[in-house]
Amino acid sequence: MRIGIDTLFLDGRPSSLANFVRELTTHLGQATGSDDYVVFATRRVQRLLSGLSGPRVQFVTCAVGNEAMIPRILYQQSWLPVLVHRHRIDVMCCLADVAPLAVRVPVVLKVNTLHHYTTPAALGQWRRWYRTAMIRASARMAAVIVANSRANAADIVSYLRVPPERVRLVYEAVDEAFTPREKAAELWDRLSSKFAVSLPYILFVSALYPYKNVDIAIRALALLHEQYHWPGSLIVAGADLFGTQATSQALGQRLGIHEKLRFLGPVPQGDLPDLYSGASVFVYPSASETFGKPVVEAMRCATPIVASNAGSIPEVAQDAAILVDPSDAPGMAQAIHEVLTDHALRERLVAAGLRRSRDFSWGTVADGFRAALREATR
Repeated sequence: MRIGIDTLFLDGRPSSLANFVRELTTHLGQATGSDDYVVFATRRVQRLLSGLSGPRVQFVTCAVGNEAMIPRILYQQSWLPVLVHRHRIDVMCCLADVAPLAVRVPVVLKVNTLHHYTTPAALGQWRRWYRTAMIRASARMAAVIVANSRANAADIVSYLRVPPERVRLVYEAVDEAFTPREKAAELWDRLSSKFAVSLPYILFVSALYPYKNVDIAIRALALLHEQYHWPGSLIVAGADLFGTQATSQALGQRLGIHEKLRFLGPVPQGDLPDLYSGASVFVYPSASETFGKPVVEAMRCATPIVASNAGSIPEVAQDAAILVDPSDAPGMAQAIHEVLTDHALRERLVAAGLRRSRDFSWGTVADGFRAALREATR
């Protein structure tokens, strides 16, 4: 079977989605069998995915990727179906919400985000319109739809109005490099030299999408200082995609904690395990989440978690986190204080997180997609 993989949603920069494509395709290609994987990608994305090689993985060069969104949309919907036919693809695997609607082969569609329904104010009008129209059309023509959590699956059925029997649950995974680092002088030296981070600190990891709610973490930090006299900092690791960092920094200034608030920008994945391992608490007040990969990363690094009770987070974290309403800054601060001061609670959260994190492996992800691809071609 010849399996096409659409990567036109990538722009050639390192990202969580690029990691997903690389790991999924690598693990799919490692299985015994006669399947071939044809990756449709720009040259820039091919360089980003250069680790993908072997006789069963080949690239087809595409002229346009997500560096230019409108040309990418036009190319994906007009020329990609031609390439799919030309390269004799049996089934298409579309990993980012939208499929080329004119293809004449079965499609397995992974739906990652429905934020245009759950948090519409976080998106501009044009983006909301595009996602509403194209994701719904893609879901209706897909033979199988992959959801990355039960919460996401329920939203897919509700918002996209597709039969639940066409939706399959396949959890995501994180890189095997996410393991606990020994809390010793070498770790502190690395954190100090690379990031000028001083102890103690709580950590937030995510691109600064509005729905990720970093301002609630900032307000919680202010309360930790004011009510609980905790001396530490909040470290924010993530790209400022929408220019909201300045507003969050201004909030820290108004609350009088700007000197305890550090924005690192995007951090290379290889450095994140150090940041997680050095953190006293990982805080994740996201108001809408379909999976919540940073929660799994923190669990794998033995970092106790305080997170929101929204979306998929309770399902993914289970008993490895204290869960709080994502709009409740005082509740978030109280929960963080409890984790900081209750050694038995910390140990319980860490142990539960290490156990739960074993449920998210790339082998399991590949098995789930392999089953979905087989089902789509029946």
